[in-house]
Amino acid sequence: MKILFVSYWELENNLTVSTIFPHIRILSEADAVESIVLVTVERTQELPDITHYEEVLGKKTSIHLIPSKASWPFHLGKAVDFITIPKKITTLAKSLGSDIILARTAMAGAIALKAAEKNKIPLYVESYEPHAEYMAESGVWRRGGSRYKFQLKKEKKLNRKAAGLIPVSHQFANRLVENEQVDSEKVRVIPCNVQLEKFAFNKEARLETRKSLGIPEDKVTGIYVGKFGGLYLENEAFELFLSAHKELSGAFHLIVLSPQSRQEVEGLALKAGFPISDLTVTRAPHTQVASYLSAADLAFATYKPGPSKKYLSPVKVGEYWASGLPVVLTEGVGDESYIIPDEGGGALFNPAKAKDFFSDKRDLLCLKADNKVREQAMRLAEKHRNYKQSLEVYDYFFDLFNKGGK
Repeated sequence: MKILFVSYWELENNLTVSTIFPHIRILSEADAVESIVLVTVERTQELPDITHYEEVLGKKTSIHLIPSKASWPFHLGKAVDFITIPKKITTLAKSLGSDIILARTAMAGAIALKAAEKNKIPLYVESYEPHAEYMAESGVWRRGGSRYKFQLKKEKKLNRKAAGLIPVSHQFANRLVENEQVDSEKVRVIPCNVQLEKFAFNKEARLETRKSLGIPEDKVTGIYVGKFGGLYLENEAFELFLSAHKELSGAFHLIVLSPQSRQEVEGLALKAGFPISDLTVTRAPHTQVASYLSAADLAFATYKPGPSKKYLSPVKVGEYWASGLPVVLTEGVGDESYIIPDEGGGALFNPAKAKDFFSDKRDLLCLKADNKVREQAMRLAEKHRNYKQSLEVYDYFFDLFNKGGK
């Protein structure tokens, strides 16, 4: 079986490294898979060297880079991309003799759909979520805007045309079957899984990281990995962090790993009144994130609320749990909004009440170095974010493909 794996992200994007690379390794181990070609959409002028990445991914995998025009003004480049990139993927699939196309995310599915139709090969979309709804709810896209309408139309078509849809939450799987009339045989769930051993708590890394950052061992430390704005809270996030700081009378330090500038993040902190002296803002390649997580005592996932957020499966939550960290998560986000109240592993918060959250949840700030809490979180990662689930779903769809269920 020859697989064309389509990504909408760049090759060196952390999401590619953390979510796509592990899946490609899993696919490479399958005897039925002859070859994999990973397609990425590159938005920088200088294209990355693929040699190292092809060596990392193994002999069965090669990489094909498609330059994007996204930097063009007034969204013109993105409009051009959605015309030219599907054509390039169509030509590539034909020249390779691809048997199936596997696209990660609804955006990738949108640009891969034409290639599947033109070449008459099945398309499977994993990490499938209602992207148009997310963007509109978060205020990034207007519901009446062209980007929203275009993506929504593509998602409706994917619901009808894709050979398999692999959402990240059971709640969205149920909606696809019950409300969108998608055949239940075409729907299977793979949460955003993580490499458990890679993110396992490391005591030596904890001590070294805290020492390098100048964080005393007796100071409770929270961590946030990601951006502020867009799909994520800004002011309310720092109100939440400040609540922890106040509850501990200042004996709290916050680590923020973000692609945003230190000045931008510190500006949000100052606006909320969070002291800069107890804030570390830095960037870290995905290979170093685990060390920072080991240095922390609890973690935050501060998504903007909205009806469609229940269909998410935040990668960061899986990584936090794998590191043994309890997670403070926006209520109503993903299957975790049911898992946490039922099985533990953190707490849910209402952004409207972020300022006073820890006055009722002080226990979360008293779990420092508690082995039982870390073990519970790691068990949740093992149960809900294990890559074994990915392999089981791939085997299911491969079996349908081999039986002619295209």
